[in-house]
This record gives sequence, C-alpha cells and structure tokens, in this order.
Amino acid sequence: MNQLEQSKPFRVLSLDGGGMRGLYTATVLDTLAKHFASRRGVGALDIGKGFDLIVGTSTGGILATALAHGQPLKKLLDLYRVEGPTIFSDPMPDTGQGFKMLRWLWRNKSKAANKNSHLRNVLERFFKDETLGQLFQRRGIGLCIPSVRAEQQTTKVFKTPHTGRLTFDSGYRLVDVCMATSAAPIFLPLVDIPDPNADGQNFVYADGGLWANNPVLVGILEALELTAASRRPIQVLSVSTCAAPEGELITPGAESFGVVQWRAGTKIVSLSLNAQAAGHQYMAKLFQDRLRELGCSITVTRLQSSSLSTDQMRWMRLDAASSEALRSLSQLGSHDGQTAIGLCDGGSSCTCADGLLIRDVFNDMPTKQPNED
Repeated sequence: MNQLEQSKPFRVLSLDGGGMRGLYTATVLDTLAKHFASRRGVGALDIGKGFDLIVGTSTGGILATALAHGQPLKKLLDLYRVEGPTIFSDPMPDTGQGFKMLRWLWRNKSKAANKNSHLRNVLERFFKDETLGQLFQRRGIGLCIPSVRAEQQTTKVFKTPHTGRLTFDSGYRLVDVCMATSAAPIFLPLVDIPDPNADGQNFVYADGGLWANNPVLVGILEALELTAASRRPIQVLSVSTCAAPEGELITPGAESFGVVQWRAGTKIVSLSLNAQAAGHQYMAKLFQDRLRELGCSITVTRLQSSSLSTDQMRWMRLDAASSEALRSLSQLGSHDGQTAIGLCDGGSSCTCADGLLIRDVFNDMPTKQPNED
C-alpha cells in the first residue's frame, strides 16, 4: 500500500435495526445523497461505494446489503412504502386498544404475526442468487451482518471475504443472509437456511437485533482488524432508525409486570432493541476516546434523530406500515437529513467534526454508472 492509500480514511457505515423504521434510515441517506449530488453537479451517488465496510442489523442489514449490492435508493424507499404493508400485514394494535390487542394475541398465539414469504420474494428480485463472495468480488465492499443462530443460542456475523483468513461465509446467498438478520421474534418467523459449507445441513436464525441492534461496535472492531497493518484513519458514520423512547412512569408497587404489561413479550423486544442502540453508541464513543489516547485515528459520528411528539411516537413500532406511519417516517427522515446537511454548512465552510465527516464522505462518494440502476 502506497503512502496516499495509507492516509486515505477507512470508512464504515453502520445501520441500526428497527423493522419499518428502516424507511427513516433510507430517507435520511436519500436526502443527503441528493443534496451532495446536486451540489457537486453530478448524477446519483453510489452510497455503497462511498464506504470500505458496511454493517447493518435486521432492517439495517437489508439496507446495508442492498447498498453494497448497488441498489438505487428509490428501490429501497419503495421496499418500505410499497411492500411494507404486505410484509407486515397483521401489525400489533396501538396501546389502549385492549380488545383489539387481545384478539391480536389470540390470533397469533401459536405463530408469528406475519409470514415472511413476501419479504423473501422481494429480496429474490433484488439479489437473485448472488452470494457474499460474489458481491465482494464484484463491488469490493466489505459487509458484516449480525444474526443469531437460534438452536445454539449463539451470535453470528455473516461476512464477505474481505480478509484473506475469513472466507467461511462466502457461499451464503444474500437473500438468506437478509432473511436471517431480520427474523424478528413474534413479528416474523425464524428462518431456516442452508449452510453452504455443510452439504444438506440447515440452521435456524433469529434477528440480529437481539444482540446488536446498533452494530456500530461490530463495525469498529472489524475496521480495527482491517487497518491494523496500514494504520489508516477510521471514520464511522452511524445511522439510527429513530426509535421511539419506551420510557414510562412506573409507580411504587406496580413493578410486577405480567403478560399484559409486557404486551405478550413485544414490549420486551422493543425495550431490548432501544436500550442496545443507546448503550452501544455510548460504548462506541468511549472506544473512540480510548483508542485516540493509544494513537489510533478514529472518528465515530452518529446522525442525530428528532425528538418525537406523542403523536409521532405511535408510528415508531417496527411493524407499523399504515399510510400515517409511512408519512411520519418519511417526514422525520427528510427533516433529520436536512439537519445533518446543516451540520456541514451545505458542504463548504464546516468546522464541526461531525459535519466535516459527513461532508467529506459525501463529497468523495462515487457516482452511479448509468447502467447500474
């Protein structure tokens, strides 16, 4: 590696999980990409090519794989706006709709609330039979997708062969990887996928959000390994799914929650996902500070999400796919994308560290070739 390549930042994109809230994430990225493409006077930007490594969990794993694959953002927005209501055809009722909630619980007492066949069909159209190995050979972008191997109750990160010693996952189909990372308990079925390294063997996977809903630490650790020899500076851009806060007033003596208060377990899932996202981001900042003290050049930027109104919060459920939810998520994503643009002063005279990173990433981002859409 020559001196110029050694000084070039190693860039990581980290995308949270959150079901339908992936529409927010896609809208934030679309808002940024369109602004900088217009400012630079170029065509559509190839977001995937703007990063050396992309990590994503659950819905963020689908977005990460699609961006690495080269899918245009319009298709990703349509995944949520057009296909979302069919993927989540039986959403959980709002809080306060007691009778509807009981009916929903009874209806889904012995099965996941939604089938995953439509999601698989959409992903088949996106990726066909391409594997992780073929993706990396074609595009040269590293990919890390967290999941859970359900039968063994162990973590799993599906990886492209971006290091010479880690090629075990090369034969996994992108469709299967996306299905494995997004198999949200209660809302979608677990997923049984073939192991390409064990002829005739399948394993069952659950949503990666159970342990890495915010996969920023996965991205940092992978980047440290990949830059150990070159000592390239590391830049991490982390994007949330604008999770609604799950806080509430719990009065003394009412701490004993049962099935109703935990909403048959769905509230436990959301509590876990939101707490992880916040905790992992805090740890990422601590890693940044300690690594800098050890001489490692690393910057971790988290795009800030809006403070939500009470009305907006009701549309932040991972299975909310109504027209009102889609509109709210799109508006929030557009607003927060514009806020991020404001951090870098339109891309010219920025002094804010986060704004500088956003500006540099999108100014350096390659454009999509005409035949890539």
